[in-house]
Amino acid sequence: MQVRKARSIFAGRSALAKRRSAFTVAAAGAALALAMSGASPAAAAAPDACTAYGCYTGDGWGSGFGRWEADGDKMWVCDRHADGYSVVVLADIGGVSQSKKWHTGGAGSCTERSYGDVREGQTIEYQACLGDYSEGTIRPGSCGNLEWSVT
Repeated sequence: MQVRKARSIFAGRSALAKRRSAFTVAAAGAALALAMSGASPAAAAAPDACTAYGCYTGDGWGSGFGRWEADGDKMWVCDRHADGYSVVVLADIGGVSQSKKWHTGGAGSCTERSYGDVREGQTIEYQACLGDYSEGTIRPGSCGNLEWSVT
């Protein structure tokens, strides 16, 4: 009985073809792992909606953001700079305006705010602004870009 030596699937291919094949195998494996985990591309993180001044601590005065989390139907409202204003998120879900979600806990922290039990598959559009919570007013020109995600 003659024993044959195992042949590589890459034998006789150019270096580029070998890299393409290896990438294809790796991508297929990653897709299979994602499918088996129950995750989906729609489960990707929603974008942060920044105030007009920026999102994060290093952005300086007026910085803060809102972050939608579909699991639990909640908005994280975060204030990143002690500037005398609160960060507030304005949102529409399925084209219906929602109540303002305020962070009133001071700079350097976030507040979790709920929208209740939101029907899945709707579009949520949201933006972060600076405001005066005690007066319920929004500082003109402080609202950042409108962001969106899916509930």
